[in-house]
Parts: sequence; structure tokens; C-alpha cells
Amino acid sequence: MRLPCTFPLVPKTKLYKFLATAQEDEVKAEKNLRAWCQQTCKN
Repeated sequence: MRLPCTFPLVPKTKLYKFLATAQEDEVKAEKNLRAWCQQTCKN
């Protein structure tokens, strides 16, 4: 994967940590969305 030139120069460890956190947030958001859909469909 090639990052655009505008990407800020940050230490890779920080970048990986950010990406890991973003992925966790995405999983949480998906779970919340599924739960909400199930609740909405029941009503």
C-alpha cells in the first residue's frame, strides 16, 4: 500500500497504533449498528 505524499511523517509505531484503534472503533460501530438494526426490526 502506497501512502499519498501529503501523508504526515509520523513514527510507524504511532501510525500502527492509530490504525489498530481505528479498526477497533470500526468493529464497535458495526456491532452497535447490528444491535440497533435488530432492535429496530423487532419494533
